[in-house]
Amino acid sequence: SSLVRKASLAVRTAKASAGGISHFDADQESPVRLPPVGELRVALEQGDLEVFLQPQICLSQGRVCGAEALARWRHPKDGVLLPASFLPLAAQTGLMRPIAAMVMELAVTACAQWWRLGHRVPVSVNLTPSDLLDDALTDRIPGVLEPFGLPPEALRIEITEDVFLADTATVGALLHRWRDAGVRVALDDFGTGYSSLAYLRELPIGELKLDQ
Repeated sequence: SSLVRKASLAVRTAKASAGGISHFDADQESPVRLPPVGELRVALEQGDLEVFLQPQICLSQGRVCGAEALARWRHPKDGVLLPASFLPLAAQTGLMRPIAAMVMELAVTACAQWWRLGHRVPVSVNLTPSDLLDDALTDRIPGVLEPFGLPPEALRIEITEDVFLADTATVGALLHRWRDAGVRVALDDFGTGYSSLAYLRELPIGELKLDQ
């Protein structure tokens, strides 16, 4: 029973992670309540899903050089929930795409506010394999910046290596289209998946984020 419990916790973490692979560690022992799907739908409609912005620091210059948009759920009972608490549920119920669109909109809105103040710092938004196959979402990039008067370099798209397992040709075409439009693409969690250096030679990857 102990083995099954620990394996279940690892599976839950794997489903929530970008790489889809996880192992058990003691920090996972604390139980995580997965809210009912109805609560997540209501939260999305009411605006209880928020975007937190994590600054990226240039160590050589000692200044903020970017910000990564991170989804959070301000739950009325459980407090602020991290993505591991609700993204697996969203993936199973078709809510990933509206959540991705919401994160994109809020991230660009925030970015526009600090650009108007003279802080020309780009914002990074994570997209999953299913997001990249959603034409309604991908076709909006970089057009999503135009209503705010932002240039293409204000937005960065972060993907993980597992996106190439979905449809390499489609993803490759998207990356080239975004590169031609001036949107920078970052390869996140490098080292957790296949870590193929061929991606760096064949695709317009502008930034590499190494996993711990």
